[in-house]
Amino acid sequence: PKQNRHADVGKAILILQILDNMPATAENIAALMHNDIAGESLLQEVEAVLHDLESDDYVPVVEEGGSYRFLSEKLNEIQQERSRLHPRIHEMNRTLNQAVGSVFTPPPKARVGASRTETFGLKSRIEGIDHPVDGDRKEVQLIASLVQGSEYDAARSGLVQESTESDSRNTMFLIGHGSEAIQKVTEEIQRSKAIVERHRNSPDQEVQTFCRSQDQLAQKNVDELKRLLQSAFFDGSLIFRGSQQACNTLGTSIESATKAQFENAVERIFDKNSLADVHAQEKTSELFLQKNLSEITSQSDPLGLVTGTGSDRNINTDHPALVAIRDHIGVRGQVDGNSLQEFFQKPPYGWQKDTTRYLVTAMFKASAVKFKSSAQEITAPGDMALACIKTNNKFKNLISILNLLEVTFSTSN
Repeated sequence: PKQNRHADVGKAILILQILDNMPATAENIAALMHNDIAGESLLQEVEAVLHDLESDDYVPVVEEGGSYRFLSEKLNEIQQERSRLHPRIHEMNRTLNQAVGSVFTPPPKARVGASRTETFGLKSRIEGIDHPVDGDRKEVQLIASLVQGSEYDAARSGLVQESTESDSRNTMFLIGHGSEAIQKVTEEIQRSKAIVERHRNSPDQEVQTFCRSQDQLAQKNVDELKRLLQSAFFDGSLIFRGSQQACNTLGTSIESATKAQFENAVERIFDKNSLADVHAQEKTSELFLQKNLSEITSQSDPLGLVTGTGSDRNINTDHPALVAIRDHIGVRGQVDGNSLQEFFQKPPYGWQKDTTRYLVTAMFKASAVKFKSSAQEITAPGDMALACIKTNNKFKNLISILNLLEVTFSTSN
């Protein structure tokens, strides 16, 4: 019977505790209870019983360094104090958010073309509120939530609808099945932390030993919470732009399933990255501006904007990347250099800042744009033009576009 097995394990702990020459580990307890050399090992059953005893606030058994023992009367009082603690909601949420973060640490990576690697930012949604966990400024976000019981289907349908809204175009949603086990383990973590905080400065060595055992118990429950969350999410769904898929159809674990969904999402989010999928070097713009068209090579023109042969070479201003910049300027009429780079660094483009600066340099050399400073208009390559595009720090000092295809630079640098 279950009660007899629990009693047997308790007796074994007491015997080993009294002998004090052998640690009361699960293995030693199982060996002490073994009564037939040909019988099956009791270790798995003993480990389950030990978990029950340790989780029961009314049984004064604790584990420290893999060894179990019964508490003294003094520590039993502290254990009862622990059982009466009621963790606050915000503390529970913080612990749950940290555990959700651990499921996706390190976060999966996805390539954006050949020139960029992305990771997603993570948020945990609890009772309708999104709590940033990590990377809240990332271009792509994953919002994870847990919903229990009969509310799950309706919540999933709501996320499918939310994922179609414009504000959610760069957001993936993950919904998992909440459970009482997740709630209970989270509470136990908080109780262990709280009781240690109350007694960590006690001069009593026995109390200090108890606090260490509670730290270990908290970490064990943190690991258990991570396992429960992995299972809860893997049994759930990933949602992106109106489409939902069961996680267990995307991979063999929640990590691999999320990575697969992320790679698919990134390809769709940065769908215009291919227009300028190169990583221009810092000196690319300078070389492009200073060289004659006949001297320009792939080092100074990685996108091959210069076409033709021999003396009949020109810059293809109808290249889709240059057209995208021209349209952006035309619609807004006034853009600063920093904003220009940031706009094309974000979805759907994802271009490197050095690449955008190189593209604008090509437009200037083709006389498609002209630069202006407060002193004078710049229309031809030279020292003043070079000062405008030489580095990203120089380029971001562009202060406005006065009219279509006119770029103005500050003279402060």
